[in-house]
Amino acid sequence: MPLGSGGAPAGLRPADILSARVRDDLACVRSLIEQGYIEQAGTVVSAMFEIAWTAVYVSRDAAAAERWTRHNDPKRPAFSAWQACLEGLRLLGHPEPDKQVRAEYEIYRRLCWCKHGSPLTAGGITAEFVLAQAERLAALVHDRDAGVVA
Repeated sequence: MPLGSGGAPAGLRPADILSARVRDDLACVRSLIEQGYIEQAGTVVSAMFEIAWTAVYVSRDAAAAERWTRHNDPKRPAFSAWQACLEGLRLLGHPEPDKQVRAEYEIYRRLCWCKHGSPLTAGGITAEFVLAQAERLAALVHDRDAGVVA
């Protein structure tokens, strides 16, 4: 498949690419949890957070989609997790995006404990929490009316 100017496949919309990734990641998370790999599943869900909120942002903002498509810096993402989440919340019409992004980011921080091998994961991360977040993020991307945490 030919590449676009920033590495994204030509002819595909950024939101479609990201949505497919979230769908596949959800399947991986379910499999990992089923096999007892909770922290590994949490690591995947931390990436899902970044990808899902980026998908929300680029699906509703043409300039953001163009920026994502042209992005070619291998050392950093096109948008930070905070920025993608905040802009996504705004575009979803959340009544208090500046407040809500803090709640969302706290969930992301807990998921990042897994990928960083934090001792906080012992007793702080459960299969139920990880799966609930994975399903919520997938719904956010795939169900246009999906809500965010209260």
